[in-house]
Amino acid sequence: GVKRIVGTVYPPGSQLPAVDFDLSRLASPASSLNEYVVSGGTMTDLAIKLGDRGKSVVMLQEHLRELGLFAHAVTGYFGPVTRSALDRFMRMYHLSGSAETLEPEVGAALSAAYRRREATLPLYTDIDRASAPAQIQVAKRIMRFLGHYHGRTSGSFDDVFRNAILAYQLSKGIIDHTDATGAGRIGPHTRQQLTIDWQRQIALQTADRLLLVQKIDHILKERDQDISRFLGRGHQGKDVTLLQNLLTHLGFMDVGVGNGHYGPQTESAVLAYQLDRGIIPDATATGAGYVGPQTLISLRADQRKSLVRIVRGEGWDAL
Repeated sequence: GVKRIVGTVYPPGSQLPAVDFDLSRLASPASSLNEYVVSGGTMTDLAIKLGDRGKSVVMLQEHLRELGLFAHAVTGYFGPVTRSALDRFMRMYHLSGSAETLEPEVGAALSAAYRRREATLPLYTDIDRASAPAQIQVAKRIMRFLGHYHGRTSGSFDDVFRNAILAYQLSKGIIDHTDATGAGRIGPHTRQQLTIDWQRQIALQTADRLLLVQKIDHILKERDQDISRFLGRGHQGKDVTLLQNLLTHLGFMDVGVGNGHYGPQTESAVLAYQLDRGIIPDATATGAGYVGPQTLISLRADQRKSLVRIVRGEGWDAL
């Protein structure tokens, strides 16, 4: 729409009122637009339940559809059909709880599965004693990753590995006795089941990381330690200090240089960071030395990666 504004134009050199308006002081995105923004780009922060309508439900339905669990029109309404699809996903991924509410754990698993929807098992042929050693090694690593094989990951198809395949096939109902056709070898049906289990295991590991990052996000916001706006030369204050500390931690500024003022040294550090991360092609590109949208997203991602390593290595008290 159109908004008409009435104002006063002051000629150069005349006395101006003691007020100013700086767009860079606005949060990014502006807080007044938060109600229109789907949180974070993942499903972990979407507090939606049966009966809800809106963009968040559209996102849920699109995720379920891409995973082959929702074969209906995307309506943005969380009704019985969406609940049924979500329930199927939860059972596939061995997740407990009610499908009438999208809990963070389920949302994280759904986001992770969606990201991996086109991934394929790195095993393209049947595996038996006549298989190439390299393919047998891959098969052993997959079985070991899934917890169904505990031997050496050599290229030999030995009895220990054959027995592990047998036990897996029996536990999954692929065969009903040890003399069945295909018993003790990885054929199409066994490979299909391995794909399902492999996808689920990796997705759940990814989901754990998403939940970890979500908790870190909340802690940073509570402590007011998150860079909340775009930054450039001449800016100063808390956000600049946070930026300088992060650039120092990432190795783009010397220790002790940061002073809360965005000057030439900070600009040079930001430029070096942008070039290193491939955000800009060269020092003359638009946005060079300025913390705009892409640079801010990249900085936040690097910050989260670093904090995840700290938490996993030393615990939450290290934050």
